[in-house]
Amino acid sequence: MALLLLKRLDGPIDVVKKVFAWRSQRWTLHEIAEALNKESATRRGMRWQPRQVSRILEHRSLYRGRYAYAKTETKGQQEAILR
Repeated sequence: MALLLLKRLDGPIDVVKKVFAWRSQRWTLHEIAEALNKESATRRGMRWQPRQVSRILEHRSLYRGRYAYAKTETKGQQEAILR
């Protein structure tokens, strides 16, 4: 699983930023998924589900351009999207 996380994350940057912004405003995963669906921001042509939103949130360090595993953190292959 760790090797999978080393790959570059693809996807619309604006969607990632919106997900983190809405979550910081205490939106639920369901509310975020519904908002993305209303904007027609689809992932691979499918409707957004709360679990997909959760996976974006779980990878915060990667969106900051960092890779963390156990107690080690290093610069990742992903360019920083978040600060």
